[in-house]
Amino acid sequence: MVNLIFRPEVINHTVSRGNGVIKAVEFSALEEAHTVLQTARDNAVQIAASAQAHYRDEKERGYREGRESADKEALARLLADHDHLDRKLQAMERDLADLVKSSIRKILAVFEDCALVETVLHQALQKLRRDSRLQIYLPPYLGPSFAAITAKIEAKFPSFQSIEILEDSSLNQHSFVLESTTNRIECDLGHMLGEVDQLIDQTAANIAHSDLKRPQFAETTQ
Repeated sequence: MVNLIFRPEVINHTVSRGNGVIKAVEFSALEEAHTVLQTARDNAVQIAASAQAHYRDEKERGYREGRESADKEALARLLADHDHLDRKLQAMERDLADLVKSSIRKILAVFEDCALVETVLHQALQKLRRDSRLQIYLPPYLGPSFAAITAKIEAKFPSFQSIEILEDSSLNQHSFVLESTTNRIECDLGHMLGEVDQLIDQTAANIAHSDLKRPQFAETTQ
């Protein structure tokens, strides 16, 4: 038989005064009560340990979720600020493109039509230096004022033995045609300005779409 020392008062059991002997029937009940009490104590310890572990896990999970939520909010704010900055920069790029186009036209507006055509004409004549005969077709409104420039052309390009100024009503403003014995050059300054505008707009569009190369962020959920 297992030797056990019981404290009857733990289970509210008392021994009658003057009677120091516990009956076998009572001893069996006492042993069972002690076993139940010890099991309850063990369970209580396990429950307490489990509760503490669960509390630590929940605390860590709450901290982790809080950090993840804060990180997501910070990332969302960062992306929103980035998009806002992109829109501002794109607006500035469009304004800058318009400013460049406007500035080009203002610079050209300083020149008289005849002087502007003369400047471009001199550049075109560089390609015809080896020819001897030259015909210059101009819009009718430029014909009279351009006749005085013929002497300048002859002095700068002495290889031309004959330079003839002709009016062509089919030509637009700021346009002219050069014809020599071997070449023909057509120049339309309005069309050239249109091409410059397209180039500026295309450059601005390329800059605006360059953000496609930046890293894309995707929000993940746990």
